[in-house]
Amino acid sequence: GVLKLNVPGIRAVTRIAAAEVRLRHGQVEARERLYWADPNAFDLLRLPVVAGNPDQALRRPDGIVLTRESAEKYFGRADPIGQTVLLDEAHAMTVTAVIENLPLNGTTLETGLFASGLATYSALGQCDREAPINASKGAVRLCGRTYVQLAPQTGVEGVQSAIDIFLPGTYPKFPGMKMMVRLIRLDRVHLFDGLNPGVQARMAMVGAVALIILFASCVVFVNLSTARSLRRALEVGVRKSCGATRTELIFQFLGES
Repeated sequence: GVLKLNVPGIRAVTRIAAAEVRLRHGQVEARERLYWADPNAFDLLRLPVVAGNPDQALRRPDGIVLTRESAEKYFGRADPIGQTVLLDEAHAMTVTAVIENLPLNGTTLETGLFASGLATYSALGQCDREAPINASKGAVRLCGRTYVQLAPQTGVEGVQSAIDIFLPGTYPKFPGMKMMVRLIRLDRVHLFDGLNPGVQARMAMVGAVALIILFASCVVFVNLSTARSLRRALEVGVRKSCGATRTELIFQFLGES
């Protein structure tokens, strides 16, 4: 919210904070990875919906969003809207929406389970309550991931520059440390060296190995083709005697190659 109010070009901001929780419904109980999320999370994270209205799903403090797989695991069906599930044996959460299972390796999210950050016992709720206390002590607490949606026709570089100017005057300075916030496109998160140290070097090494393998394969193929060329001389003679032209023979060997 602070970024949206103070940095031009930002259209919307939402946060999610991962947590390990225990969910139970009836006799089915399991430990799950869940994301506490701001009410507008699905305005930015447009995930495919099975049941319910995701735009309103997290606007009630006890709202929880399940995936199709988790809904069938706990309730035996894919649309248990209005049913309750017990979180950490203490909090009854109401299913407000169900989304499709997230594709493997197709998202930066580990699961598709979301709970409303408006709950006082949520990680986001606790972070918001402690923010004034931390500020009075000159401290900063990171509350999870922050997703930013830029306004149309807004350049990333301009917004990044505005953030770099805004931060030093807002947050406390720590000896030997510099407060930085980097904007990273969602489709480039896995290749960002700050979150995945050494990824560029590893990608270069894998590419080099692939080129070496390809080059070695080409050399072997050429050697085998050369070794077989004398045996194919008879074939060429037969084809030419049957009327094959030089161009047709060239295209045949190129096509086989």
